[in-house]
Amino acid sequence: MRIASVGVALVVFVAAQAAAQTGEVVIPVVAWDAHGVGSNRWSTEMYLSNTGPQTAQVTVAAALPLRVVRQTPCMPPVAPFQVAAYTTRVVTAAELNRYLGCPGQFVGGLVLETPTGIVVSTRMTNHKVLGQAPEEELLQGLSQEIPGLPVALLPRPGEDYMLPALGWHPSPCTATAQLDSYLYLANPNTTPATVTLFDLGGQIGKLSLNRQTVTLPYTVTVPAGRLSQFLIAPAPEVMPAVCGKPAVFDLFLSTDEPLAVLGSVVDRTTQDARTVLPVQVQR
Repeated sequence: MRIASVGVALVVFVAAQAAAQTGEVVIPVVAWDAHGVGSNRWSTEMYLSNTGPQTAQVTVAAALPLRVVRQTPCMPPVAPFQVAAYTTRVVTAAELNRYLGCPGQFVGGLVLETPTGIVVSTRMTNHKVLGQAPEEELLQGLSQEIPGLPVALLPRPGEDYMLPALGWHPSPCTATAQLDSYLYLANPNTTPATVTLFDLGGQIGKLSLNRQTVTLPYTVTVPAGRLSQFLIAPAPEVMPAVCGKPAVFDLFLSTDEPLAVLGSVVDRTTQDARTVLPVQVQR
């Protein structure tokens, strides 16, 4: 009986240790053949790097959809990704698409369950090719690196955060702005998140959010298990009368629920994109 008791205790201890060594990682935004401005088509490939000495299993825990176009739906695989010790496992765009249920187009966040020692990174590429991306090949084109963010390190309630060096183009001399900035808010929680946007420096006051003028501070609600996207631009009524040059600006935010935050600055002359991650404000 003592041996049996010790065996049960050992099993419980091992299970508890395994649970303590796993966690969730949020990728704020992934895409599959997502139609952007003009002929832009965006798709994501994922890299799972195992820094440990044992084979690791990475599981797709949830998708956080923003826009889904159903075409040929399939049953998503349930098998985890196997990542050998001290190696990187590449998940091609087409393979990731199957885990999303084979949509014709997809934009949304992704939640992975990962053991300790796994580093998650992604490459969202503007492949500009009609139809699907190649099945087994790496994507080609201008791309944006979007990291996987451990849930434990996400912006949390009670703190203020800064999205530094976003870009916009007040009063462009042509009809097209040279810089566009997008804000992505991915909520992995089972409850809605309220996010407050504000200007700590007192230099903006108003801005255009998805082409609607808002006065700061301004709150938005991100539904549970969803991704929200916002195009951020200067408010028309505060733009100079003469044509201006592209400029950078800073945006500040707070949240009442932990969530993934990402800024994306797109250079419209090349369609190249830059990732901006939030940093905690020092008080």
